[in-house]
Amino acid sequence: MVLPGLLLVQAAWAGWLAVAGGLPTVLLIPFALVVVIGTVVVLIGAVRDRAVRTSADRSARGRRFVAVVAAATLLAGPACFSAQIVDPTRDGSGGDASVGTRQDASVTAPFTVAPPALWGGHGSLSTEQAALVARARAAGGGQNGGPLFLTDSWAISAAVIDATGDSVLTDGGYSGQVPVFTEADLASMIASGRNRLFVVQDRAPADDPVRRTVEQRACTSLGTWGESDGQSGSGGGGTRVAAADLGSSRGKPTTSGFGLWQCS
Repeated sequence: MVLPGLLLVQAAWAGWLAVAGGLPTVLLIPFALVVVIGTVVVLIGAVRDRAVRTSADRSARGRRFVAVVAAATLLAGPACFSAQIVDPTRDGSGGDASVGTRQDASVTAPFTVAPPALWGGHGSLSTEQAALVARARAAGGGQNGGPLFLTDSWAISAAVIDATGDSVLTDGGYSGQVPVFTEADLASMIASGRNRLFVVQDRAPADDPVRRTVEQRACTSLGTWGESDGQSGSGGGGTRVAAADLGSSRGKPTTSGFGLWQCS
């Protein structure tokens, strides 16, 4: 009964994660069916195993069948969780596509499979991202082998790299919470001229090294895009801000707003 017991514990844990993590219904239903049917089959197989011990062949065949069903049941959860990646709106940032309790309540769109892109990814940018790239290039980004800009948002850098092939430095790691560059590293980049353009997302926490660098050096805003404080960004530039102004001007953080800053 060790295998059925393990299966029940694993199924209960995976089921809780599926509900708490907002697994799409279209994936949750087949996951639940496989788990329920597989658990029942494994339990029946375990109980009947003792009854067929008089026939070695029947016992061996039965155990192999139960092992296959148990393996499929144990893999049902991970397979369904991993399938979320085919929906581009569930980008893995925070809890909207992760397995855990940080569910993003703003993600209400139905689960939609993206059309296949067999060569070179999607290769396109949103209007806001395209404006960001144009403004960064106009400000000297990407010249002499340097990066186009440095950002604390991997979602922005991934889209720009995929569509343009330009070099973009990214802080924050996959989760957005793991610093890659220290403030000293960023200050050194600015002093040496290796990079002076920074893209900061509206939702950046107060201790984000990129945001703190922009705030503390009173950098010049070259444009803001997306929504902040419920209003569309202007995309304008040339505004020099102090440290206190950057945080207060952002209002309630959103997932779509970001700004381009030039530091010296």
